[in-house]
Order: sequence, then structure tokens, then C-alpha cells
Amino acid sequence: GAGVVGVRQYHPAALGQHRPGALGAEADAAHLTVALQVLDAATQALISANTRDSARGRLQSSQTLAADLNRRFRIGEAAQSDALAADADAATATVTLADAQAQFAGAQALLASLTGQPAVPSLMGPEPPPPKMDTVRDSHPRLIAARRVAEAAQSAMRLTRIESRDSPEVGIQGLNEKQGGASQWNTRFGLVVRFPFATEARNAPRLAAAQSQVTTAQVQLVQAERQVTAELQQSVATLAGARLGSAAAARAAGSL
Repeated sequence: GAGVVGVRQYHPAALGQHRPGALGAEADAAHLTVALQVLDAATQALISANTRDSARGRLQSSQTLAADLNRRFRIGEAAQSDALAADADAATATVTLADAQAQFAGAQALLASLTGQPAVPSLMGPEPPPPKMDTVRDSHPRLIAARRVAEAAQSAMRLTRIESRDSPEVGIQGLNEKQGGASQWNTRFGLVVRFPFATEARNAPRLAAAQSQVTTAQVQLVQAERQVTAELQQSVATLAGARLGSAAAARAAGSL
């Protein structure tokens, strides 16, 4: 509808298709992080809006009940204690509504900082089929970026081993000597060719630095794999719990 922001569903497998290399994978990982932040902020804003509406309805019911009990007390059909209890409940409902409105305003501010507008997105829609765990893990942008960094470090290591010496150098040398009298050898030209040899003093530090980069990249890749796997397992468990909670809430609402 007008003024409603749609939250796009980002699937890790759909990212990185047109962004090759480590930089593209890192950009996709940052994109996915922002998308998750927007989804979380939108969810909190929607929950806050529902809480505010419930608090507003409770306040109206409390005020109606308090007015009725006060009327009945004045005509002698209710006790003063009942009327006072109803007034206290209405006052409590007023405080609850104020707190709910403050939480909703904070959720709107957070959402506006991410999307540029405070409108609460519509999150009610058909639930997509859950992807396979292995597919999501293998195509996760964070893992792709870590793999690209590891591959780049290994390529740099191979290049360091191949380039075991500096490139040859070729130069031209000229010498102009001014001497007294006529001399035909006062100007000379020469060709200088330099072929560096591979030395341990030159190659050992370069190989050690390259090996250190490979080791660091491999460690980061293993850590990323473990973190992504743990996050995916937690997400699956959270989704299962949310489904059970939603079914229980639907049954409770029907009973009420």
C-alpha cells in the first residue's frame, strides 16, 4: 500500500552472481548484514505497533469499565472499592500505553536510520520454502569472501616461490670526457646488463611472509565456516520454536 516499505527477501545463493572476486563477496556479505538488520528492525517495529494497539484497546476497555463502576457506585449498585480498583486499572493501562508508544517510536527511529523512512514494512506474506543447509552454507557470502582471500594468499605464495630472484636489468651508459687536444676517444657508450641471482637472504623473508598470509587466511576460513554453521543451526532452531509458538498462540487466541 501507499507509504509501506517492502522488505526484500535475500537468499545467500542469489548473491555474488555478478560480483566475482573477494571484493564482490565482501560487498555481498555486507549487503546481507544490512538486510538482516533491516528485517530485524522491521520485525521489532511491527511487534511494537501490535503492542501499542493492544495497550490502546486495553485502556479503552479499562476506562469503559471504570466509568460503568463509578456510575453504579453513585447509584448504590457497586462498592466504592470496585470503582477505585477500576480507576487504578485504567491508570495502569495509561502507563502501559505510554510505554508502548515510546517503544514504537524508538523502533521507528531505528528503522528510519536504516531505510530512510519510518514506515513499518509489511512482513505478512507467503513463507518461502526453507533451503537446504548445505546449499546455504556453501553459498554464504562470508564464506565465499574467506575462500577468495585464502585463494589469493595461496596464489601469492606460488608467485613468491616462482619469482626467486629480481628481474634482469638492462641499461645504457654514456661517458663524455673533455681532454686537451684532439682525441677521438673522448665520448664513450656502454651497455650494462644485470642478472640478479636467487639468494636465501632475499627469499627467506618473502616466503615466510607469504606463508604467514596463507596460514592466517586458512584460519579465518575455518573460523568463518564454524561461525556460519553455528548461525545456521541457531536459525533453524529459532524458526522451529517460532512455528511452535505461533501455533500455540493461535490456539490460545481461539480459546479466548
